[in-house]
Amino acid sequence: MTLRFASDRPGTLTFIKVGRRYVGGTALLTVPATLTGDSWTRITGCGSLGFSQPGPTCGGTSLEVTVSVSVTGSKVGVNVLGPKGTSRSLTECFGAAGPGVQQIAKNKDTIDVRRLRKLATEDIVLKARGSDSRTEAVGAPGAGGTVTASESGSWKVILGRAEKDPVAKAGGPYSVQRAGTVTLDGSKSTTRHRPMRSYRWTFAPGEDCEGVSPKGVTMTGKTVRVVPLCSLTATLEVEDDEGHTDTDIARVKVVPRTSGWRTPFARRTQDGGARAPTGVPSARTLPDGAVEGSLFVGLNASDCGEEKPGAAIVCPIPSGRLTWAGNGYEIGRVSNPGGPFDGYSYVRSSTLEIKRVELVAAGILPGSAWYRNTLALGGDPAGFLAAVRLHEGLGAGRANTGHSQIIKDESRKPSGDMRRELEKLAAPTEDGLTRKADAKITQIDARIDTLSNDPLPDIWTGKITYFHPASNQYLLAEVSVPGNMP
Repeated sequence: MTLRFASDRPGTLTFIKVGRRYVGGTALLTVPATLTGDSWTRITGCGSLGFSQPGPTCGGTSLEVTVSVSVTGSKVGVNVLGPKGTSRSLTECFGAAGPGVQQIAKNKDTIDVRRLRKLATEDIVLKARGSDSRTEAVGAPGAGGTVTASESGSWKVILGRAEKDPVAKAGGPYSVQRAGTVTLDGSKSTTRHRPMRSYRWTFAPGEDCEGVSPKGVTMTGKTVRVVPLCSLTATLEVEDDEGHTDTDIARVKVVPRTSGWRTPFARRTQDGGARAPTGVPSARTLPDGAVEGSLFVGLNASDCGEEKPGAAIVCPIPSGRLTWAGNGYEIGRVSNPGGPFDGYSYVRSSTLEIKRVELVAAGILPGSAWYRNTLALGGDPAGFLAAVRLHEGLGAGRANTGHSQIIKDESRKPSGDMRRELEKLAAPTEDGLTRKADAKITQIDARIDTLSNDPLPDIWTGKITYFHPASNQYLLAEVSVPGNMP
């Protein structure tokens, strides 16, 4: 426990209890020159502070308080402490309620000395015998107090747990969007007796700092402006002009930017035309006489150009080197001189999107020869055509039954939303950020491409015809979509 004793004149004297010992702190005490002819300066307690009853110096009718100090300053009242570099024990004697009674006078009442450690904020007036009105410290084991000395020799003691001095208050918790500016405010930090010398802020990474850490910088000032790229733990250390310090921690939560940071998904259907499959369900006779059929009549493709490995899902599809920097996302740079992320690169914006086109072969549309012949032979060309559209599109009302459905669902997940994943990326250099961003896009693209590939579950079973070129006939057979022949 820290014991602090302060007078109504400037100054404090601090003692720290270690076990049953009291280890002295430092203080700067001043008394009017009219009392000593000079002024006290810095003194240091030597580790002796205690009560005794009865006191060996003052006799059995008093409470004895002893404070050991050594002189470390100049202009010391030599009549009180002695010259610089010396040490001396100062003893004050306080009258008890009566000879041999372990009580202290409290106005007209009495307080048992053993109760001192139990008191919270009792005002006790102690009558000092032969006092020269020096400003000194008193206390009891387990209790701290504030002491006021008067010229009459009456000392006012307020017992209770001592407060820290100085006290750091880092404010917060703080919340800011990524790459936004937040002001950390330590102005509510307090010091009761000495001016504050400094405010120092340091930073540690939060749990969401994925692959990036803040610089090991120290920012100074009551308030500092920080541009964070991930959440931080900010530690404020304050120091008064006697070198006493205190620290406090504030959390800086970085929240994702939301506007423009969801990957758009769009789809459309196209019957025939460019890139659509050609032909109709077809069959051929194998050497062993068996008949093999083919059902390539639908295709789900990127609607922003010819796909390439690593860019099967995402738009735009890059040309040349597989990078989307400048054509899919833009890079920003933090300008926060002295800050923990000053000069770091981050993804400032993104135009990545997913666009799908569901292509259907013109040869199976109503009015085609295949459609007319299938209908004439008792097949179900309309059911088959509807199943093809569902298979290439949003499925048949069950999960994972349509190509576009799977792509859309995966891109809505946090780990599959490319823009959302790019939003949180940062790196010390632009090249480092570009590598991270391109690798993340490629990884997500490949995963969604794999998940949305055939085979998918069957969603329709019925009879259609296969055109057999060798015999120039339409052969009726039962099939399932996506196309497994029984």
